[in-house]
Amino acid sequence: MFRRLRRVVAWLVGIYLAQLYFQMGWGKFDTDGFWVAIFDRWNYPDWLRLVVGGLETAGGIMLLIPWLAPYGCMALLLVMGGAWGTRYLEGSYVDVASISAYMALLIWIAFEWWDFRWPNGKLNQAEPEQAPFDPSVLNPKRDVVSSPGEVFTSSNF
Repeated sequence: MFRRLRRVVAWLVGIYLAQLYFQMGWGKFDTDGFWVAIFDRWNYPDWLRLVVGGLETAGGIMLLIPWLAPYGCMALLLVMGGAWGTRYLEGSYVDVASISAYMALLIWIAFEWWDFRWPNGKLNQAEPEQAPFDPSVLNPKRDVVSSPGEVFTSSNF
């Protein structure tokens, strides 16, 4: 029950983050947009803005696919690590705190969907149940030691 609730919450948070990162990433491709001036102010090259936008867009899409979500989280964590460093060096500590919270959510989502990752995906596999004890698997001819130096076999009984 608890695992199912965690997965539902992971889906909801993942959908929110997917929308957020897709929207933020897509905005970085606009040559007349806000991000051109920001990346200029940070003295970052234009190609970096496009790479970051591509990673954010692709990572946002990957968050919606459980077997790709851990990899999307890793790509987004890479981008967010750069954003965290930039904001820290800039002195924007409130932004550093919010970026840290988003990074924690990404780590949690990657953890929740890790068992489903591609190519080892277990999405359609049921969780294994514990098999009941089956005494027929015991070997009746096996030697039994009850005390040091004393060995019983089935022929002794």
